[in-house]
Amino acid sequence: ATTTVPGAWEYVAPTVIASLSPVSGQLGTRVSVFGTGLLGGGSAIVGCSLAGIECTIESSNDYLVTLLAGNGSSGLTGAILLTADTGAMATKTATWTYASPCVITSVKPGAGQLGTLVTISGTLLNCGGSSIVSITLAGQRASNPTFQNASVIIVQAPSGTGLGDVVIQSNTN
Repeated sequence: ATTTVPGAWEYVAPTVIASLSPVSGQLGTRVSVFGTGLLGGGSAIVGCSLAGIECTIESSNDYLVTLLAGNGSSGLTGAILLTADTGAMATKTATWTYASPCVITSVKPGAGQLGTLVTISGTLLNCGGSSIVSITLAGQRASNPTFQNASVIIVQAPSGTGLGDVVIQSNTN
C-alpha cells in the first residue's frame, strides 16, 4: 500500500554563510552574520555558537543574523554555527576568534566636574575594535578622547551628577 500527499514537501536552497563582521571579539561583541537562506526555510534562528561557545541572538532574517558573542577563552578559534527553528543548521569553519578581554584597571581622578581631565588606564582598552564609539562617566557621554592608546585613554568630563560606572564601547559592541 502507498499513500501520497501531493506537493507537501519542497527543498529550499541550502544556507550559505558568506561572512561575519567582526571576525574576532569577546563577551558581548555584536556580530553580524551575512549570507543567503540563513533561516533554513524557517522564520527565525533559535540557536548559535561561535567557536563552540553559545551566543545570544538579537535578530535574524534570511540575509543577516545579529548576535552577541558568549564568554570564550582568549585565542579560541572556531566555526560559527546557526540553528533555525526548522532544525536546519549552517556552519562556516574557522571564522571566529575570541580576543583577550579589555579591562579598566583605574580611573583617575575618581571624582570631578565639567571639564575635569579623566585618565582611564587598563589593558586592550579598544576592546578588540578598531575605534572607540563612546565613553561614559556616570551615565554621561564624555568628549572624544584627548589621548588614546591600548592602555590609556584621557577624556574631558561632561556635565553630570552622581556616582556611576565608567564604560568604554568600541566598534565591536
